[in-house]
Amino acid sequence: MPTRPPLAPYNRPQQASAGFTLFESVLVILILGIVSVYAAPKAFNSSQMTLDAQARTLASDLQRAQWLATTTGYSVYFCTFGNAYLVQIVNPVGTACPASLPAQTSSSQPVVVTLDKQATLSATPTALLFGSLGQPSTTGSFQLNSAPSGNGTITVRTAAVTGLVSISP
Repeated sequence: MPTRPPLAPYNRPQQASAGFTLFESVLVILILGIVSVYAAPKAFNSSQMTLDAQARTLASDLQRAQWLATTTGYSVYFCTFGNAYLVQIVNPVGTACPASLPAQTSSSQPVVVTLDKQATLSATPTALLFGSLGQPSTTGSFQLNSAPSGNGTITVRTAAVTGLVSISP
């Protein structure tokens, strides 16, 4: 019986060292710490993000008031109350802006919004009337300010004839 030739000796390659040295690990942790000191306050500052979101919501609600006036054929008031606003449809039973902000929406007041406590609203005029064709009675200017720091300001404007809504920082 023939014998099998012996196998070649197995030369196992020397294992490469894996991982990081202590110096490299400490250096990476130090760099991450320095970057987080500068990035964390900006990443977790929600007041400016909240202000931007509330300005977009305000602009959207102004466009909705204009759309409601066009589709229903009734005049629509956009009324502001300090830190809140509402959309009031003026149909035969409705009136202009109410004396106080209602607690919830209804068919004649489909939009009732209270701003976040970090934002304040100032409006000129306090009531903006959209006619049955969707044209505002005058130019509306709504200014949102961030309350705690007071350094963030966004203005939402409505053009008088066209009703175009624009947002400017």
